[in-house]
Amino acid sequence: MTLKGHEERVNDVAFILGTRLLVSGSDDKSLRVWDLDTGKQVGEPLLGDDAGVWRIAASPDGGWIVSGGDHGSILVWEVATNKTELRRVPISFKGHENAVWGVVFAPDSETFASASIDETVCVWKRETGEIILGPLEVGKQRGWRVAFTPDSHRLVSGNYKDIRISDATTGDIIKQFDAHTTDSFYSLAIAPNGTKFATTSYDKTTRFFDLTTFEPIGEPLEHPDGVWGVSFSKDSQLISTSCQDKLVRTWTLVPHVTMILKGHEKHVNDVAFILGTRLLVSGSNDKSLRVWNLDTGKQVGEPLLDHDDMVWRIAASSDGRWIVSGGYNGSILVWEVATNKTELKRVPISFEGHKGSVWGVVFAPDSKTFASASWDETVCVWKRETGEIMLGPLEVGSQALSVSLAFTPDGLRLVSGNYKDIRVSDATTGNMIKQFDAHTGDSEPFLSLAIAPNGTKFTTTSVDKTTRFFDLTNFEPIGEPLEHPDSVWGVAFSKDSQLIATGCADKLVRTW
Repeated sequence: MTLKGHEERVNDVAFILGTRLLVSGSDDKSLRVWDLDTGKQVGEPLLGDDAGVWRIAASPDGGWIVSGGDHGSILVWEVATNKTELRRVPISFKGHENAVWGVVFAPDSETFASASIDETVCVWKRETGEIILGPLEVGKQRGWRVAFTPDSHRLVSGNYKDIRISDATTGDIIKQFDAHTTDSFYSLAIAPNGTKFATTSYDKTTRFFDLTTFEPIGEPLEHPDGVWGVSFSKDSQLISTSCQDKLVRTWTLVPHVTMILKGHEKHVNDVAFILGTRLLVSGSNDKSLRVWNLDTGKQVGEPLLDHDDMVWRIAASSDGRWIVSGGYNGSILVWEVATNKTELKRVPISFEGHKGSVWGVVFAPDSKTFASASWDETVCVWKRETGEIMLGPLEVGSQALSVSLAFTPDGLRLVSGNYKDIRVSDATTGNMIKQFDAHTGDSEPFLSLAIAPNGTKFTTTSVDKTTRFFDLTNFEPIGEPLEHPDSVWGVAFSKDSQLIATGCADKLVRTW
Protein backbone atom coordinates (compact mmCIF):
# COMPACT_ATOMS: atom_id res chain seq x y z
CA MET A 1 0.00 0.00 0.00
CA THR A 2 1.29 3.46 -0.91
CA LEU A 3 -0.21 6.51 0.85
CA LYS A 4 -0.11 9.77 -1.11
CA GLY A 5 -0.83 13.24 0.26
CA HIS A 6 2.24 14.94 1.70
CA GLU A 7 3.65 17.79 -0.37
CA GLU A 8 7.24 17.39 0.80
CA ARG A 9 9.50 14.68 2.19
CA VAL A 10 7.94 12.29 4.74
CA ASN A 11 10.22 12.05 7.79
CA ASP A 12 8.51 9.64 10.17
CA VAL A 13 5.51 7.38 10.75
CA ALA A 14 3.83 5.77 13.76
CA PHE A 15 1.02 3.25 14.17
CA ILE A 16 -1.69 4.25 16.67
CA LEU A 17 -1.78 1.08 18.75
CA GLY A 18 -5.14 -0.65 19.00
CA THR A 19 -6.38 0.91 15.76
CA ARG A 20 -5.91 0.57 12.01
CA LEU A 21 -4.56 4.13 11.83
CA LEU A 22 -1.11 5.39 10.89
CA VAL A 23 0.29 8.88 11.54
CA SER A 24 2.95 10.47 9.31
CA GLY A 25 4.98 13.68 9.66
CA SER A 26 6.60 15.71 6.92
CA ASP A 27 8.70 18.69 5.94
CA ASP A 28 5.41 20.21 4.77
CA LYS A 29 4.87 20.99 8.52
CA SER A 30 1.90 18.63 8.81
CA LEU A 31 0.93 15.40 10.49
CA ARG A 32 -1.54 13.24 8.57
CA VAL A 33 -3.66 10.34 9.78
CA TRP A 34 -4.24 7.37 7.43
CA ASP A 35 -6.80 4.55 7.48
CA LEU A 36 -4.90 1.33 6.65
CA ASP A 37 -8.05 -0.49 5.55
CA THR A 38 -8.85 2.04 2.83
CA GLY A 39 -5.48 3.69 2.22
CA LYS A 40 -7.23 7.07 2.55
CA GLN A 41 -6.29 10.11 4.63
CA VAL A 42 -8.54 10.68 7.66
CA GLY A 43 -9.61 14.31 8.03
CA GLU A 44 -7.50 17.35 7.25
CA PRO A 45 -3.72 17.70 7.77
CA LEU A 46 -2.74 18.60 11.36
CA LEU A 47 -0.79 21.86 11.38
CA GLY A 48 0.53 22.41 14.93
CA ASP A 49 3.66 24.58 15.06
CA ASP A 50 5.07 26.36 12.05
CA ALA A 51 7.83 23.76 11.85
CA GLY A 52 8.78 20.73 9.82
CA VAL A 53 7.88 17.50 11.62
CA TRP A 54 10.93 15.27 12.12
CA ARG A 55 9.84 12.59 14.55
CA ILE A 56 6.66 10.87 15.80
CA ALA A 57 6.11 8.30 18.57
CA ALA A 58 2.98 6.53 19.80
CA SER A 59 2.35 5.61 23.43
CA PRO A 60 2.04 1.91 24.33
CA ASP A 61 -1.50 2.44 25.65
CA GLY A 62 -2.62 3.81 22.26
CA GLY A 63 -3.85 7.07 23.77
CA TRP A 64 -1.13 9.53 22.77
CA ILE A 65 1.20 10.71 20.00
CA VAL A 66 4.26 12.93 20.50
CA SER A 67 5.85 14.78 17.60
CA GLY A 68 9.18 16.59 17.42
CA GLY A 69 10.36 19.03 14.80
CA ASP A 70 12.36 22.05 13.78
CA HIS A 71 13.27 24.80 16.28
CA GLY A 72 12.92 22.46 19.28
CA SER A 73 9.21 21.94 18.63
CA ILE A 74 7.51 19.19 20.69
CA LEU A 75 3.75 18.62 20.56
CA VAL A 76 1.59 15.98 22.25
CA TRP A 77 -1.63 14.75 20.65
CA GLU A 78 -4.47 12.81 22.26
CA VAL A 79 -6.16 10.04 20.30
CA ALA A 80 -9.89 10.81 20.36
CA THR A 81 -12.25 8.26 21.89
CA ASN A 82 -13.72 7.56 18.44
CA LYS A 83 -10.21 6.43 17.41
CA THR A 84 -10.44 8.37 14.14
CA GLU A 85 -8.69 11.66 14.92
CA LEU A 86 -5.97 13.40 16.94
CA ARG A 87 -6.45 16.44 19.19
CA ARG A 88 -3.53 18.61 20.20
CA VAL A 89 -2.87 18.82 23.94
CA PRO A 90 -2.63 22.55 24.91
CA ILE A 91 0.59 22.18 26.90
CA SER A 92 4.00 23.71 26.15
CA PHE A 93 7.10 21.49 26.02
CA LYS A 94 10.01 23.96 25.99
CA GLY A 95 13.59 22.87 26.58
CA HIS A 96 15.45 22.20 23.34
CA GLU A 97 17.23 24.90 21.36
CA ASN A 98 17.45 23.01 18.08
CA ALA A 99 15.60 20.44 15.99
CA VAL A 100 14.21 17.39 17.81
CA TRP A 101 15.41 14.26 16.04
CA GLY A 102 14.28 11.64 18.53
CA VAL A 103 11.16 11.04 20.64
CA VAL A 104 10.11 7.90 22.49
CA PHE A 105 7.48 7.05 25.12
CA ALA A 106 8.39 5.08 28.21
CA PRO A 107 6.39 1.85 28.63
CA ASP A 108 4.15 3.56 31.22
CA SER A 109 2.91 6.06 28.55
CA GLU A 110 3.15 8.85 31.14
CA THR A 111 6.68 10.04 30.34
CA PHE A 112 8.66 10.36 27.14
CA ALA A 113 12.22 11.18 26.13
CA SER A 114 13.47 13.51 23.41
CA ALA A 115 16.87 13.90 21.75
CA SER A 116 17.96 17.00 19.88
CA ILE A 117 20.66 18.29 17.58
CA ASP A 118 21.47 20.67 20.46
CA GLU A 119 23.26 17.59 21.93
CA THR A 120 20.85 17.16 24.84
CA VAL A 121 18.29 14.62 25.96
CA CYS A 122 15.23 15.49 28.05
CA VAL A 123 12.73 13.28 29.85
CA TRP A 124 9.27 14.88 30.10
CA LYS A 125 6.09 14.39 32.10
CA ARG A 126 3.37 14.13 29.48
CA GLU A 127 0.51 15.60 31.56
CA THR A 128 2.30 18.81 32.62
CA GLY A 129 5.15 19.48 30.18
CA GLU A 130 7.61 19.36 33.08
CA ILE A 131 11.19 18.25 32.38
CA ILE A 132 11.75 15.55 35.00
CA LEU A 133 15.30 14.74 33.87
CA GLY A 134 17.61 17.01 31.90
CA PRO A 135 18.43 18.69 29.68
CA LEU A 136 21.29 16.15 29.77
CA GLU A 137 24.43 17.15 27.91
CA VAL A 138 25.15 13.98 25.96
CA GLY A 139 27.48 15.24 23.22
CA LYS A 140 27.13 14.95 19.48
CA GLN A 141 28.22 11.31 19.47
CA ARG A 142 25.14 10.26 21.44
CA GLY A 143 21.78 9.11 20.12
CA TRP A 144 19.56 11.24 17.97
CA ARG A 145 17.13 8.31 17.90
CA VAL A 146 16.23 6.38 21.04
CA ALA A 147 13.82 3.55 21.85
CA PHE A 148 13.05 1.52 24.96
CA THR A 149 12.68 -2.23 24.68
CA PRO A 150 9.18 -3.37 25.73
CA ASP A 151 10.48 -4.63 29.09
CA SER A 152 12.20 -1.25 29.77
CA HIS A 153 15.50 -3.02 30.49
CA ARG A 154 17.39 -1.78 27.44
CA LEU A 155 17.66 1.36 25.40
CA VAL A 156 18.57 1.29 21.71
CA SER A 157 20.04 4.51 20.36
CA GLY A 158 21.59 5.59 17.10
CA ASN A 159 23.61 8.41 15.60
CA TYR A 160 25.30 8.59 12.20
CA LYS A 161 26.22 4.90 11.56
CA ASP A 162 26.55 3.98 15.23
CA ILE A 163 23.94 1.77 16.97
CA ARG A 164 24.19 1.26 20.74
CA ILE A 165 22.25 -1.13 22.96
CA SER A 166 22.54 0.01 26.57
CA ASP A 167 21.34 -1.06 29.99
CA ALA A 168 18.46 1.31 30.71
CA THR A 169 19.26 1.41 34.44
CA THR A 170 23.05 1.74 34.50
CA GLY A 171 23.71 3.13 31.03
CA ASP A 172 26.34 0.45 30.39
CA ILE A 173 26.79 -0.35 26.69
CA ILE A 174 25.82 -3.95 25.89
CA LYS A 175 26.57 -3.80 22.17
CA GLN A 176 27.83 -1.19 19.72
CA PHE A 177 28.04 -1.62 15.93
CA ASP A 178 27.51 0.01 12.54
CA ALA A 179 24.09 -0.87 11.13
CA HIS A 180 24.62 0.82 7.77
CA THR A 181 28.18 0.76 6.47
CA THR A 182 27.89 2.82 3.29
CA ASP A 183 25.82 5.76 4.50
CA SER A 184 24.49 7.30 7.68
CA PHE A 185 21.80 5.82 9.94
CA TYR A 186 18.62 7.84 10.25
CA SER A 187 15.92 6.19 12.38
CA LEU A 188 15.04 3.05 14.35
CA ALA A 189 12.08 1.18 15.82
CA ILE A 190 11.76 -1.80 18.17
CA ALA A 191 9.15 -4.51 17.53
CA PRO A 192 6.53 -4.60 20.30
CA ASN A 193 7.19 -8.32 20.80
CA GLY A 194 10.78 -7.46 21.76
CA THR A 195 12.42 -9.84 19.28
CA LYS A 196 13.96 -7.42 16.79
CA PHE A 197 14.52 -3.83 15.80
CA ALA A 198 14.69 -2.00 12.49
CA THR A 199 16.96 0.80 11.31
CA THR A 200 16.78 3.09 8.29
CA SER A 201 19.38 5.06 6.42
CA TYR A 202 20.29 7.38 3.60
CA ASP A 203 21.55 4.20 1.87
CA LYS A 204 17.91 3.61 0.77
CA THR A 205 17.36 0.56 3.00
CA THR A 206 15.53 -0.60 6.10
CA ARG A 207 17.46 -3.29 7.98
CA PHE A 208 16.45 -5.72 10.74
CA PHE A 209 18.46 -6.99 13.72
CA ASP A 210 17.84 -9.63 16.38
CA LEU A 211 17.51 -8.12 19.87
CA THR A 212 19.16 -11.13 21.50
CA THR A 213 22.13 -11.80 19.22
CA PHE A 214 22.18 -8.39 17.47
CA GLU A 215 22.80 -10.23 14.19
CA PRO A 216 21.13 -9.03 10.93
CA ILE A 217 17.81 -10.68 10.03
CA GLY A 218 16.99 -11.36 6.37
CA GLU A 219 17.62 -9.01 3.47
CA PRO A 220 17.26 -5.21 3.67
CA LEU A 221 14.07 -3.64 2.35
CA GLU A 222 15.11 -1.59 -0.68
CA HIS A 223 13.67 1.89 -1.37
CA PRO A 224 14.16 4.32 -4.27
CA ASP A 225 15.57 7.05 -2.00
CA GLY A 226 16.73 7.70 1.56
CA VAL A 227 14.50 6.15 4.25
CA TRP A 228 13.64 8.59 7.02
CA GLY A 229 11.17 6.85 9.33
CA VAL A 230 10.06 3.38 10.40
CA SER A 231 7.37 1.98 12.71
CA PHE A 232 6.10 -1.49 13.71
CA SER A 233 2.45 -2.49 14.07
CA LYS A 234 1.28 -3.78 17.46
CA ASP A 235 1.52 -7.46 16.36
CA SER A 236 5.07 -6.90 15.02
CA GLN A 237 4.03 -8.35 11.63
CA LEU A 238 3.70 -5.07 9.73
CA ILE A 239 6.02 -2.11 9.37
CA SER A 240 5.62 1.25 7.74
CA THR A 241 8.45 3.31 6.27
CA SER A 242 8.66 6.89 5.08
CA CYS A 243 10.92 7.83 2.22
CA GLN A 244 12.48 10.92 0.71
CA ASP A 245 10.35 10.28 -2.42
CA LYS A 246 7.35 11.64 -0.41
CA LEU A 247 5.69 8.21 -0.12
CA VAL A 248 4.69 6.11 2.89
CA ARG A 249 4.96 2.35 2.38
CA THR A 250 3.59 -0.50 4.48
CA TRP A 251 5.29 -3.89 4.38
CA THR A 252 4.13 -7.28 5.64
CA LEU A 253 7.08 -8.97 7.30
CA VAL A 254 5.78 -12.53 6.86
CA PRO A 255 6.50 -12.67 3.09
CA HIS A 256 9.82 -10.89 3.48
CA VAL A 257 12.88 -12.99 2.62
CA THR A 258 12.88 -15.98 4.97
CA MET A 259 15.72 -18.09 3.56
CA ILE A 260 18.77 -17.73 1.33
CA LEU A 261 20.02 -20.90 -0.36
CA LYS A 262 23.74 -20.91 -1.18
CA GLY A 263 25.53 -23.40 -3.41
CA HIS A 264 25.53 -22.39 -7.05
CA GLU A 265 28.86 -21.18 -8.39
CA LYS A 266 27.37 -18.90 -11.06
CA HIS A 267 24.17 -16.94 -11.38
CA VAL A 268 20.84 -18.71 -10.87
CA ASN A 269 18.55 -18.61 -13.91
CA ASP A 270 15.38 -20.36 -12.79
CA VAL A 271 13.63 -22.11 -9.90
CA ALA A 272 10.64 -24.45 -9.53
CA PHE A 273 8.78 -25.87 -6.54
CA ILE A 274 8.14 -29.62 -6.67
CA LEU A 275 4.43 -29.64 -5.94
CA GLY A 276 3.31 -31.70 -2.97
CA THR A 277 6.75 -31.53 -1.34
CA ARG A 278 8.93 -29.07 0.53
CA LEU A 279 11.55 -29.22 -2.22
CA LEU A 280 12.75 -26.54 -4.61
CA VAL A 281 14.80 -27.06 -7.79
CA SER A 282 17.16 -24.41 -9.18
CA GLY A 283 19.14 -24.17 -12.42
CA SER A 284 22.27 -22.14 -13.03
CA ASN A 285 24.97 -21.02 -15.44
CA ASP A 286 27.21 -23.49 -13.57
CA LYS A 287 25.45 -26.19 -15.72
CA SER A 288 23.78 -27.76 -12.70
CA LEU A 289 20.35 -28.32 -11.23
CA ARG A 290 20.21 -28.40 -7.44
CA VAL A 291 17.47 -29.64 -5.13
CA TRP A 292 16.81 -27.78 -1.86
CA ASN A 293 14.93 -28.74 1.31
CA LEU A 294 12.87 -25.70 2.34
CA ASP A 295 12.53 -26.87 5.94
CA THR A 296 16.29 -26.94 6.50
CA GLY A 297 17.58 -24.59 3.79
CA LYS A 298 20.09 -27.30 2.84
CA GLN A 299 20.91 -28.78 -0.55
CA VAL A 300 19.60 -32.33 -1.06
CA GLY A 301 22.21 -34.64 -2.55
CA GLU A 302 24.81 -33.69 -5.14
CA PRO A 303 24.34 -31.21 -8.00
CA LEU A 304 22.68 -32.73 -11.11
CA LEU A 305 25.20 -32.26 -13.94
CA ASP A 306 23.47 -33.86 -16.95
CA HIS A 307 23.31 -30.61 -18.94
CA ASP A 308 26.41 -29.88 -21.05
CA ASP A 309 25.82 -26.14 -20.87
CA MET A 310 24.03 -23.49 -18.82
CA VAL A 311 20.57 -24.38 -17.48
CA TRP A 312 18.18 -21.61 -18.48
CA ARG A 313 14.67 -22.76 -17.60
CA ILE A 314 12.88 -25.22 -15.29
CA ALA A 315 9.20 -26.18 -14.96
CA ALA A 316 7.35 -28.57 -12.63
CA SER A 317 4.31 -30.64 -13.58
CA SER A 318 1.03 -30.03 -11.80
CA ASP A 319 0.93 -33.63 -10.49
CA GLY A 320 4.26 -33.07 -8.70
CA ARG A 321 5.99 -35.95 -10.47
CA TRP A 322 8.05 -34.35 -13.22
CA ILE A 323 10.55 -31.57 -13.90
CA VAL A 324 11.58 -30.33 -17.34
CA SER A 325 14.74 -28.26 -17.84
CA GLY A 326 15.93 -26.32 -20.89
CA GLY A 327 19.51 -25.35 -21.66
CA TYR A 328 21.61 -22.79 -23.47
CA ASN A 329 22.60 -25.26 -26.20
CA GLY A 330 18.99 -26.19 -27.04
CA SER A 331 18.95 -29.25 -24.80
CA ILE A 332 15.78 -30.38 -23.02
CA LEU A 333 15.85 -32.90 -20.17
CA VAL A 334 12.97 -34.44 -18.21
CA TRP A 335 13.38 -35.58 -14.62
CA GLU A 336 11.18 -37.88 -12.53
CA VAL A 337 10.61 -37.11 -8.86
CA ALA A 338 11.57 -40.25 -6.95
CA THR A 339 8.90 -41.97 -4.87
CA ASN A 340 10.77 -40.96 -1.71
CA LYS A 341 10.23 -37.31 -2.76
CA THR A 342 13.85 -36.44 -1.96
CA GLU A 343 15.62 -36.70 -5.33
CA LEU A 344 15.29 -36.38 -9.11
CA LYS A 345 16.08 -39.12 -11.62
CA ARG A 346 16.74 -38.20 -15.25
CA VAL A 347 14.37 -39.80 -17.77
CA PRO A 348 16.50 -41.51 -20.48
CA ILE A 349 14.61 -40.02 -23.43
CA SER A 350 15.91 -37.60 -26.07
CA PHE A 351 14.04 -34.35 -26.75
CA GLU A 352 15.69 -33.00 -29.90
CA GLY A 353 14.18 -30.25 -32.01
CA HIS A 354 15.56 -26.83 -31.09
CA LYS A 355 18.66 -25.26 -32.66
CA GLY A 356 18.94 -22.37 -30.20
CA SER A 357 18.81 -21.73 -26.46
CA VAL A 358 15.63 -22.89 -24.72
CA TRP A 359 14.28 -19.89 -22.82
CA GLY A 360 10.80 -21.17 -22.03
CA VAL A 361 9.35 -24.48 -20.79
CA VAL A 362 5.91 -25.13 -19.35
CA PHE A 363 3.83 -28.22 -18.59
CA ALA A 364 0.23 -28.43 -19.75
CA PRO A 365 -2.25 -28.94 -16.89
CA ASP A 366 -2.48 -32.67 -17.73
CA SER A 367 1.27 -33.13 -16.92
CA LYS A 368 1.59 -35.37 -20.02
CA THR A 369 2.70 -32.72 -22.49
CA PHE A 370 4.86 -29.64 -22.25
CA ALA A 371 5.77 -26.70 -24.47
CA SER A 372 9.15 -25.14 -25.12
CA ALA A 373 10.20 -21.84 -26.70
CA SER A 374 13.63 -21.16 -28.15
CA TRP A 375 15.82 -18.43 -29.54
CA ASP A 376 15.65 -20.33 -32.84
CA GLU A 377 12.25 -18.58 -33.14
CA THR A 378 10.23 -21.77 -32.77
CA VAL A 379 7.85 -23.31 -30.27
CA CYS A 380 7.45 -27.07 -29.82
CA VAL A 381 4.85 -29.10 -27.94
CA TRP A 382 6.22 -32.43 -26.70
CA LYS A 383 4.85 -35.75 -25.47
CA ARG A 384 6.63 -36.29 -22.17
CA GLU A 385 6.61 -40.10 -22.23
CA THR A 386 8.17 -40.55 -25.69
CA GLY A 387 9.99 -37.34 -26.63
CA GLU A 388 7.75 -36.99 -29.68
CA ILE A 389 7.09 -33.48 -31.02
CA MET A 390 3.28 -33.36 -31.13
CA LEU A 391 3.11 -29.85 -32.57
CA GLY A 392 5.88 -27.93 -34.29
CA PRO A 393 8.51 -26.73 -34.53
CA LEU A 394 6.24 -23.72 -35.08
CA GLU A 395 7.90 -20.73 -36.74
CA VAL A 396 6.77 -17.85 -34.57
CA GLY A 397 9.22 -15.10 -35.57
CA SER A 398 11.54 -13.01 -33.44
CA GLN A 399 8.91 -10.42 -32.56
CA ALA A 400 6.34 -13.02 -31.49
CA LEU A 401 8.70 -15.41 -29.77
CA SER A 402 7.79 -16.29 -26.20
CA VAL A 403 10.98 -16.74 -24.21
CA SER A 404 8.82 -17.57 -21.20
CA LEU A 405 5.30 -18.95 -21.19
CA ALA A 406 2.76 -20.41 -18.76
CA PHE A 407 -0.72 -21.92 -18.90
CA THR A 408 -3.33 -20.71 -16.42
CA PRO A 409 -4.42 -23.51 -14.05
CA ASP A 410 -7.69 -24.02 -15.96
CA GLY A 411 -5.81 -24.38 -19.26
CA LEU A 412 -7.88 -21.61 -20.88
CA ARG A 413 -5.24 -18.89 -21.16
CA LEU A 414 -1.56 -18.70 -21.99
CA VAL A 415 0.64 -15.92 -20.61
CA SER A 416 3.80 -15.33 -22.61
CA GLY A 417 6.62 -12.83 -22.54
CA ASN A 418 9.44 -11.61 -24.75
CA TYR A 419 11.76 -8.65 -24.15
CA LYS A 420 9.35 -6.20 -22.43
CA ASP A 421 6.17 -7.53 -24.02
CA ILE A 422 3.66 -9.55 -21.96
CA ARG A 423 0.75 -11.19 -23.78
CA VAL A 424 -2.30 -12.93 -22.33
CA SER A 425 -3.92 -15.11 -24.98
CA ASP A 426 -6.83 -17.51 -25.37
CA ALA A 427 -5.21 -20.96 -25.23
CA THR A 428 -7.73 -22.45 -27.68
CA THR A 429 -8.01 -19.78 -30.38
CA GLY A 430 -4.76 -17.91 -29.84
CA ASN A 431 -6.66 -14.61 -29.75
CA MET A 432 -4.87 -11.96 -27.71
CA ILE A 433 -6.74 -10.82 -24.58
CA LYS A 434 -4.18 -8.31 -23.27
CA GLN A 435 -0.76 -6.99 -24.27
CA PHE A 436 1.40 -4.64 -22.17
CA ASP A 437 4.92 -3.81 -20.97
CA ALA A 438 5.57 -5.25 -17.51
CA HIS A 439 9.02 -3.70 -17.06
CA THR A 440 9.34 -0.25 -18.59
CA GLY A 441 13.05 0.61 -18.18
CA ASP A 442 14.79 1.82 -21.36
CA SER A 443 17.02 -1.24 -21.65
CA GLU A 444 15.69 -3.58 -18.97
CA PRO A 445 14.11 -6.62 -20.66
CA PHE A 446 11.69 -9.08 -19.15
CA LEU A 447 13.27 -12.44 -18.26
CA SER A 448 10.72 -14.89 -16.82
CA LEU A 449 7.17 -15.33 -15.52
CA ALA A 450 5.08 -17.63 -13.34
CA ILE A 451 1.35 -17.99 -12.68
CA ALA A 452 -0.01 -18.60 -9.18
CA PRO A 453 -1.64 -22.04 -8.88
CA ASN A 454 -4.81 -20.41 -7.52
CA GLY A 455 -5.17 -18.53 -10.82
CA THR A 456 -5.45 -15.06 -9.27
CA LYS A 457 -2.16 -13.48 -10.31
CA PHE A 458 1.09 -13.86 -12.16
CA THR A 459 4.59 -12.56 -11.62
CA THR A 460 7.34 -11.39 -13.96
CA THR A 461 11.07 -10.82 -13.52
CA SER A 462 13.53 -8.58 -15.32
CA VAL A 463 17.05 -7.25 -15.76
CA ASP A 464 15.71 -4.19 -13.84
CA LYS A 465 16.35 -6.22 -10.61
CA THR A 466 12.66 -6.58 -9.72
CA THR A 467 9.90 -9.16 -9.50
CA ARG A 468 6.47 -7.68 -10.26
CA PHE A 469 2.93 -8.99 -9.69
CA PHE A 470 -0.20 -8.60 -11.84
CA ASP A 471 -3.86 -9.49 -11.39
CA LEU A 472 -5.04 -12.19 -13.85
CA THR A 473 -8.52 -10.67 -14.08
CA ASN A 474 -7.85 -6.98 -14.70
CA PHE A 475 -4.09 -7.27 -15.44
CA GLU A 476 -3.33 -4.36 -13.10
CA PRO A 477 -0.12 -4.31 -10.99
CA ILE A 478 -0.40 -5.71 -7.44
CA GLY A 479 1.64 -4.15 -4.62
CA GLU A 480 5.23 -2.99 -4.78
CA PRO A 481 7.93 -4.78 -6.80
CA LEU A 482 10.29 -7.10 -4.89
CA GLU A 483 13.74 -5.51 -5.13
CA HIS A 484 16.90 -7.57 -5.74
CA PRO A 485 20.59 -6.61 -5.88
CA ASP A 486 20.95 -7.88 -9.47
CA SER A 487 18.96 -9.17 -12.46
CA VAL A 488 16.20 -11.64 -11.56
CA TRP A 489 16.28 -14.62 -13.92
CA GLY A 490 13.74 -17.06 -12.52
CA VAL A 491 10.60 -17.19 -10.40
CA ALA A 492 8.21 -19.87 -9.12
CA PHE A 493 5.10 -20.05 -6.89
CA SER A 494 4.50 -22.63 -4.17
CA LYS A 495 1.42 -24.84 -4.50
CA ASP A 496 -0.63 -22.72 -2.05
CA SER A 497 0.30 -19.50 -3.93
CA GLN A 498 1.59 -17.95 -0.67
CA LEU A 499 5.33 -18.38 -1.28
CA ILE A 500 7.55 -17.53 -4.22
CA ALA A 501 11.18 -18.27 -4.96
CA THR A 502 13.43 -16.17 -7.18
CA GLY A 503 16.78 -16.87 -8.80
CA CYS A 504 19.15 -13.93 -9.10
CA ALA A 505 22.37 -13.09 -10.96
CA ASP A 506 24.08 -12.70 -7.55
CA LYS A 507 24.11 -16.55 -7.36
CA LEU A 508 21.45 -16.65 -4.61
CA VAL A 509 18.00 -18.22 -4.42
CA ARG A 510 15.51 -16.29 -2.26
CA THR A 511 12.13 -17.32 -0.87
CA TRP A 512 9.52 -14.64 -0.13
